[in-house]
Amino acid sequence: MKRNSILIVDDESYIREFLAQVLSEHFKVRFAKNSEEAVSEVNTTQPDLILLDVLMPGVNGIETCKLIRMQPESKNIPVIMLTALGDIEQKVKAFQAGADDYLAKPFLPEELIARILRKLESKSDQKISKSETQVQLGNLKLKLDSLSL
Repeated sequence: MKRNSILIVDDESYIREFLAQVLSEHFKVRFAKNSEEAVSEVNTTQPDLILLDVLMPGVNGIETCKLIRMQPESKNIPVIMLTALGDIEQKVKAFQAGADDYLAKPFLPEELIARILRKLESKSDQKISKSETQVQLGNLKLKLDSLSL
């Protein structure tokens, strides 16, 4: 069975190592330490989910999330923001940028895994199967994959 891949984006090596230790039993884990690496990795590997730190030097996680959401091939990849910032203003900014979830540090590994599994489950529920790519109403046929008649 295929293991889902998780991209961990954090500038702190000890956080990346901790998350890898927690997640590698369940998922394939990839890493990026800044926004540029994250966008490149997303384009190259198309991870199933992204764990994205907010506080990074240079381009922060909020702006990185916006960059990921602007690209058609990555706009639907679930993004969970991980941050030491737990205030409501940062949460709102994260969700406005396109984050799917927000988890403040410190957190329990079990909670993180539960959130990841839920996001991956939701993502697979949203996939349209090949048999559902066309809807017909009387003589009108709508092709969902190209949005044409």
